[in-house]
Amino acid sequence: KAYHQLDVPVALKTAESHISHKTEVNGVHLNLRTVTEVADAYADLANRLGPVASIAPMITDGVEMSLGILGDRQFGPMVLISAGGTMIEIFSDRRLSPTPLDERTALNMIETLGTRPLLDEHRGRPAVDIHAFAKTAVKLGTLADVLGDLISELDINPLTVTPNGAYALDALLVLHSHYDTN
Repeated sequence: KAYHQLDVPVALKTAESHISHKTEVNGVHLNLRTVTEVADAYADLANRLGPVASIAPMITDGVEMSLGILGDRQFGPMVLISAGGTMIEIFSDRRLSPTPLDERTALNMIETLGTRPLLDEHRGRPAVDIHAFAKTAVKLGTLADVLGDLISELDINPLTVTPNGAYALDALLVLHSHYDTN
């Protein structure tokens, strides 16, 4: 079998619907650079967790943050902005706002995060696009306004914020129980 180099490193993740937190079951393989590495990683996931998987290019030049929607029965839909990746659990660095959410409010939420300095230029790494992060939060707030009565929880984690935009790398959607079709 011939050796094949991929154009970019990729990430392979389980996409089995019964798995909510992929990293907790070792359901993510990162920085795969060859067809053989992808095939081996897929075989591992399929054997342990099931055959459904997703593959995407690696985004390595950003900061992992998180966005979410919480459907509060008393206060309505809320937008969550926080540190992302594993930092979300380590730092408990979160801000909540009711919808509708405008860009100024989203920027203020970002500015008050304890992890906010990670978004600035430092040690040769350029600053990330905070406005793209805020605009993505505003769009999520619009989604919450339109579908808030259906959504119990929506987590985009990580949402990688780069110098050139914000990219959702993983998401989890939980419907209110009265809409669950299972």
